Amino acid sequence: MPQAPVIKSCLAIGADDLDPDAITQQLGLEPTRIWRQKREHLEALPVAKIQWVLEIETTSKDSVSEALDELIEVLWPVRDRVREVAQSATSRTWFVSTVVIHKDRPSYDLQPATIEKLAYWGCEWSLDIYDYS
Repeated sequence: MPQAPVIKSCLAIGADDLDPDAITQQLGLEPTRIWRQKREHLEALPVAKIQWVLEIETTSKDSVSEALDELIEVLWPVRDRVREVAQSATSRTWFVSTVVIHKDRPSYDLQPATIEKLAYWGCEWSLDIYDYS
């Protein structure tokens, strides 16, 4: 059984009529996956029907902030393009950190520099924790 927590850091861009290829071209980054809503019983929920997702998973970081910084490092060179997408009225952009605990727990901190960079984009950030210890 793994000891270290798994921390996933994710940027998601979603809309009901999102063109993932256009987002890829605009950002100059390939997504790790494209998610599409396919479950009829979830159609009524206020969830974007198509999501462009860039996710980094790590077991080598001891804090949520360090793991999120890995994603920010990838995005920072294209930060203005990400902000342009984030401020678009036609899509929604957000960050998610997901922690999966099997034994060890990370530090649930965000360093001031991490917060400052997240604030540059003006997006939501959420934290999901799954504790299987």
